[in-house]
Amino acid sequence: MRPIRALLPASLVLAALALAGCSGTSTTIAPEPTAVFVPDADPAPEGSVTLRPGTVDGRYFDVRVSARGIEDLFGAAFRIAFDTDEIYFAGYDASGSVLAEEGVTVVCEVDSTSEPGIVKVGISRLQNDEGTVPGVDVTEDADLLVIRLLAASDAAGARIDFVADYCELTDSSQPPPGNSIPATWAGGSVTVE
Repeated sequence: MRPIRALLPASLVLAALALAGCSGTSTTIAPEPTAVFVPDADPAPEGSVTLRPGTVDGRYFDVRVSARGIEDLFGAAFRIAFDTDEIYFAGYDASGSVLAEEGVTVVCEVDSTSEPGIVKVGISRLQNDEGTVPGVDVTEDADLLVIRLLAASDAAGARIDFVADYCELTDSSQPPPGNSIPATWAGGSVTVE
């Protein structure tokens, strides 16, 4: 009698699976579309600010605004442009900025609404009353901030570029306008696959 009892529950499970439509056939579920960001400059050259790929979550993707080979970096102001039919601004994060090195307070202003398709950024270390806060010497890729974007489902090679006339790095040596640091700026493109 015991062998029949052991087979009875197994045969009931198989019958239930067959009735539920689990007869051994499978259904293929298409993978969720994923944004793939490709930087123009890879690897990033010395003396540059480039857009680098970050975290991806489906069509949401992070673009790291990274500096490399910049001495005495104190702040940056720039604009990033994209086609709003293909890319949408979804936020930013400056909490991991290289400018916060040694516990220095960082001030970051981001405007994504005054001009469609343009994100305006100003980020800087906060100088103390004595004027003794130095800039940061950036040797390897280090993020100024991360910008979160959403790619349209049909985005294919959608450009994300710095606006050349509005890109500036500053050092800690004196007040503007005499403290600009020359740099190369490079964007990239995104495709949803």
